[in-house]
Amino acid sequence: MKILVTGSSGFIGSELINFLKSLNQDIYTIGSKKKNNRNHFTLPKKEISKFFDKTLIQVKPDYIFHLAGDFNDVSIDYSLKVNCILTYELLNSLEKIKSNKNIKVLIVGSAAEYGYVSRNKLPVTENTEIKPNTVYGISKSIQAHIVNQHMKSNKNIVYVRPFNVIGKGMSEKLSLGNFNKQINLIKKNKIKPRIILRNMHASRDFVDVKDAVEIFWKLINTTLSFGKFINICSGKSTKIRTILKYMIKKSDIKIDILLDKKNNTKDMSIYYGDNALLIKIIGKFKFTEWKSSVNDLML
Repeated sequence: MKILVTGSSGFIGSELINFLKSLNQDIYTIGSKKKNNRNHFTLPKKEISKFFDKTLIQVKPDYIFHLAGDFNDVSIDYSLKVNCILTYELLNSLEKIKSNKNIKVLIVGSAAEYGYVSRNKLPVTENTEIKPNTVYGISKSIQAHIVNQHMKSNKNIVYVRPFNVIGKGMSEKLSLGNFNKQINLIKKNKIKPRIILRNMHASRDFVDVKDAVEIFWKLINTTLSFGKFINICSGKSTKIRTILKYMIKKSDIKIDILLDKKNNTKDMSIYYGDNALLIKIIGKFKFTEWKSSVNDLML
């Protein structure tokens, strides 16, 4: 089977490539960086539509995993370009291919599309109102609208909304990745032995990156998922402070945890999803325990 992956060099994308290699699949990638690999196609800055037309015709993929994007929360222009326009052009090119009905497509969105959800409305289900409150969430929600329009004519598309994906190689821009970075700097005596939290009570729904990509594969290989928007979550929350304490204990150094008293942003204390639809589609699934994910992260 020929598999085309966008965003292959990212945190989740890299793990997906490793997973697909273990299945001995014929893998092709699309990315903004050049690679010395005949199966890699470098995304141009202009004429994206022509690029996708040519690439899809050349590769003739059986599967497409569209992970390309960015969680930039500063520039709306950039976020729209990488999270929306790429998706729009890819799906438009797909529509032009006569065999598009045989190509299975999985597109990655984000739980950030739901925005702020009050405690009395938890867990977050696929029917929870979409009210993004960040630039990233807004751009991803627009991406979802684009996908929804194409689902009307292409029945082989599934859209997933992962919650907090964690594991080895995760971005230092994300909380746990940043904690790991700070701990390593503290070990080298480059910064003071303290880590500041915005919210001492914050609790989130974490999913191991290995679990996420395995779920992607299960979903793209069942017709029960097509035409649906599906949460990828564990269905429970864990306090970020609890995880940080574990990371500090594992590092075997004394680090103080302080509260950011200057933080005035409205932050949800607890947030977790409902994975009933996911489990209904793929069957029972044993999610990796968060300590194992953190151990991988800290290697």
